Amino acid sequence: MNSHLKLYDTHITIRLSKKEKQIFKRNAYRKKLTMSDYLRSLILLDNRLNSISSKLDKINKEINEVGLASTYIGRYL
Repeated sequence: MNSHLKLYDTHITIRLSKKEKQIFKRNAYRKKLTMSDYLRSLILLDNRLNSISSKLDKINKEINEVGLASTYIGRYL
């Protein structure tokens, strides 16, 4: 039985206009990164922003529930 972990590479194809690609290259060059590294950092940034956004939504929902509960018992925050 083969119990080795299999790793797969994921390939992403992104199509940009010529102008956007030049801007992308320029930004990567300014940060002294390859285009691949720059793209990876952008993906990580987006993942973290989405995580923060979902946590903020959860906090806002809980704050609304606390406010609603406090009005039921006659207290206002």
